[in-house]
Amino acid sequence: DKRNKINQKPTILVFVYNRIDHLKKTISSLKKNKGYKKYNIIFFCDGPKNLSDKTKIKRIIKEIKSFKGFSSKKIVIKNRNFGLAKSVINGINYAFSFKKIQSIIVLEDDLILSPFFLEYMTGALNSYKCENNIGSVSAYSFFKNNPKYKEGIYLSPRHSSWGWGTWKETWLKFKWSQKFINRTYGNKVLVNKIKIGGNDLKKILKSQIDKKINSWSIIFDLNCALRNLYCVCPNKSMVYNIGLDNSGTHNKFEGSLNNNYEKNFKIKNFPQLKINYQVNKDIQKIFEIPLWKKLKNKIIKFLM
Repeated sequence: DKRNKINQKPTILVFVYNRIDHLKKTISSLKKNKGYKKYNIIFFCDGPKNLSDKTKIKRIIKEIKSFKGFSSKKIVIKNRNFGLAKSVINGINYAFSFKKIQSIIVLEDDLILSPFFLEYMTGALNSYKCENNIGSVSAYSFFKNNPKYKEGIYLSPRHSSWGWGTWKETWLKFKWSQKFINRTYGNKVLVNKIKIGGNDLKKILKSQIDKKINSWSIIFDLNCALRNLYCVCPNKSMVYNIGLDNSGTHNKFEGSLNNNYEKNFKIKNFPQLKINYQVNKDIQKIFEIPLWKKLKNKIIKFLM
């Protein structure tokens, strides 16, 4: 039972590939967090796709070996390329195979973290581990200091994978197989549950089924929606994505996604959180496709 677990430091997992400059910035920002030396860290390095990657990955591994200061450091290196989705799922399964690891913080190699990131993530993971309607904690906010939500944090029906964390007890209940995804998508009542986080999620799930994308995050969203699990988010973002520069797997534009980052934003307490249906509506609105765009897409399809 989660209630019997004493408060502890989550283990930090960092998923890396071939972006050495991004990784240096991520670790540099992590080290600006007070008390980072008390945390255990595991690096997961995916295997190369080609010869050029092989050289870059060698440099990455050398760089990781030079990182000092953490309570303990482990490096897991893959010889072949698994892709981000499989790497993340397998990496988290590996971390949770250790009895001592009960909660994790997950980072990719393209994030600048606020100096209060670890304090917030650790506080939230310890404070909400007993809540049966919370599936994850994220340092990203969909809003910029929204005045409607007076608390420093809120419950989001949509998970965010930019600097996030979860618990072993939650993760081990989730299903990942293609069979599970296909069966759920075939059930109208079940698949429509994912739309609580935005109408676009159903379309993203379809892209995953059609193998147009390779995302673990959409399957995580699906598992959370089916179990009515929410994500704890701060009122302002405590993470800034530097991978929106064409260097990443999925991100190809910066847009306004980083506009809500606030370096000095600090969460002072972790009150009991209730589901706020206005938050749900506001998040759904952010991801709503405008009518003109829908019509444009229909015309394009018709002309093709």
